[in-house]
Amino acid sequence: LLQIPPMDLRQVEVIKGAASALYGSSALGGVVNLVSRRPAADGERELLLNGTSRGGRDALAWTSGPMSGPWGYTVLGGFHDQPRRDITGDGWADIPSFTRGTLRPRFFYDDGQGERIMLTVGGMVEERAGGGTPPGSPVEVPQALDSRRVDGGLVWGRLLEGGRYLDLRASASRTGHRHRPVQLDDEDVHSTASMELSLRGVRGGHDWLLGAALELDRYRSQQAPGFDFDHRVPSVFVQDEVRLGGRATLAVSARADQHNVYGNFVSPRASLLVRGPRETTLRLSGGTGYHAPTPFTDETEEAGLRRVSPMVAVEAERARTLSADLGWAGEWLQANATLFGSRVEDAVAALPDGDGGLRVANVPGTTNTWGTELLVRVEREPLVATVFHTHVRSREPDPGTGGSERRPVPLTPRDQVGMVVALEEHGEYRLGVEAYYVGPQSLDDNPYRTRSRSYWMMGVQGERRFGRVRAFVNLENLTDTRQTRWDPLLRGSPNAWGRWTTEVWAPLEGRVMNGGVRVSF
Repeated sequence: LLQIPPMDLRQVEVIKGAASALYGSSALGGVVNLVSRRPAADGERELLLNGTSRGGRDALAWTSGPMSGPWGYTVLGGFHDQPRRDITGDGWADIPSFTRGTLRPRFFYDDGQGERIMLTVGGMVEERAGGGTPPGSPVEVPQALDSRRVDGGLVWGRLLEGGRYLDLRASASRTGHRHRPVQLDDEDVHSTASMELSLRGVRGGHDWLLGAALELDRYRSQQAPGFDFDHRVPSVFVQDEVRLGGRATLAVSARADQHNVYGNFVSPRASLLVRGPRETTLRLSGGTGYHAPTPFTDETEEAGLRRVSPMVAVEAERARTLSADLGWAGEWLQANATLFGSRVEDAVAALPDGDGGLRVANVPGTTNTWGTELLVRVEREPLVATVFHTHVRSREPDPGTGGSERRPVPLTPRDQVGMVVALEEHGEYRLGVEAYYVGPQSLDDNPYRTRSRSYWMMGVQGERRFGRVRAFVNLENLTDTRQTRWDPLLRGSPNAWGRWTTEVWAPLEGRVMNGGVRVSF
């Protein structure tokens, strides 16, 4: 997500819980939908320039306009770079260097009579480098990743007779990587493609949908061909939404997948929405899903696949989830409270193999998670304020004991709190203050501690419009909170599979200021 410039996004939609099987069998916790910015009828052009106190630079240009007939276009191009920064002076990069270029044209068609088309093709080139020379090491330990990606997509929809709507979505991507972790070079190509066709209609109080999909996932490695795979997953899915009286809506969906490696799966899901008095809503949802294992985890990506044992008898993860949302919306106050829980069976993890490498395997038992979330938002011009609190309790079988004992899931804070307060006049100015608290987290394979410290971060943001120019400045992490203020990032010696650093559980970059301008033409 950090490689996607947000300048050509119209909005971001967050769909909580297992509301539907339409988004795939692994979309159990929810879906983040990135909606593209559409071309303006009279054309728009924008330029954004940004710089940071750590030496980072961003330059983005966005243009849009009409074409012949009902066609329109948008084009986004950008350049980003960041020099390597060793903030602590220990010889290791706290901020890796990177240089990235992106180009993304999109073409839109709308005949005004129910037919719409969106076509896009884009590319990204990035070179990223970190690592360094740990104390006592006779040689430099590089950590670098060069990426080359090209992708394309198509969305087509047509309104048919009787109010039915036919929708076709297709996408494909090809990403080439060159890894240089722990002095082992790996080059690979990861290709994906998907196609989905669906038909939607309304009849007798039922809003129904039928569809079919095909997903392809292919991986090829030059140095570790034993991990090459071709996954093919044809699917069919169905959904029905029906009103139960005047205040309730029930949505029931199911998806059947035929995975060519891991077998057949059926994922049913249901969601009940009840509208109460005074703008109160209650939503209950639940469902099942699965995840097909691959050799990619945070640990194996860092170690390199040549340090990973072949995958043998690894099965798909299976999950169940339940959630309840209670919401209320007034004239200037909105509130939402969520209770959620999940159960994952046979979770896949990267474990030491005893020979200086890793193995990918299922951990026997279940990973159980439950938690709460509270979100309150106030909008009363010129004040806009948001406060949230999240509480999570998650436990899993301890891989070190073969799953016979349980432990808290590492790098999962028990509590998080956030607050953003801003004074804003739309199109003129914005001045805001933000503060975040992150509670203690369980840590794994850390020689300095088994439980992290809690910490606070604060920031100030400001923006002012001067005609066609908007100037902005952000002061982030004013408390200069850094993990390396408490413990070194580097270990005294590499672990069993060659890793020199500990887990990252707090910011490494410290206090950062960035500012720039956004110009409209």
